[in-house]
Amino acid sequence: ISTAPFNPGTTYTLTLNGLTDQAAAANAVAANSQAQFTAASLSYADIGSPAVGGSIVSTPDGFNITAGGTNITGAADQFTLGYNQITGDFDIKLRVQSFTAAQPWARGGLMARETLAANSRFAATMAGPSVLGEFFQSRVTAGADATTSGWHPVNHPYTWMRLSRAGNVFSGY
Repeated sequence: ISTAPFNPGTTYTLTLNGLTDQAAAANAVAANSQAQFTAASLSYADIGSPAVGGSIVSTPDGFNITAGGTNITGAADQFTLGYNQITGDFDIKLRVQSFTAAQPWARGGLMARETLAANSRFAATMAGPSVLGEFFQSRVTAGADATTSGWHPVNHPYTWMRLSRAGNVFSGY
């Protein structure tokens, strides 16, 4: 299916007609099948095949992200990623308005990844529920264990995060 480019924040209704699936039987998709969605300016990927996938929903204030996974630690990651491809230097800020988690060690944040591979190099500033706080995390060698440094308490809805790159140096808080 090909469409014209979408405008972020705009709600669209996609209507399908005359389509079949790719099964040998070429099952027909019901005529006038519709799906309504709001275009987001983020792409979505599940890193490392998490058992529970996630979603990204655009809101007037930003995005609601629902995610699943088991970790962003060790030598390989497993989580949901909402992302934009950026080359060169950047300075990105994010406010975490709320954080509802089934696990006290759940986390979310800003991450720069070299690739979408589970063992990719990355630099990230992360936050979670109150017990986890906010911290910097990175994997400097692909396939090596991720490391964590720094810590301070979170204060939702006033938790601000920042990740920047200047040359080959990353910084985050």
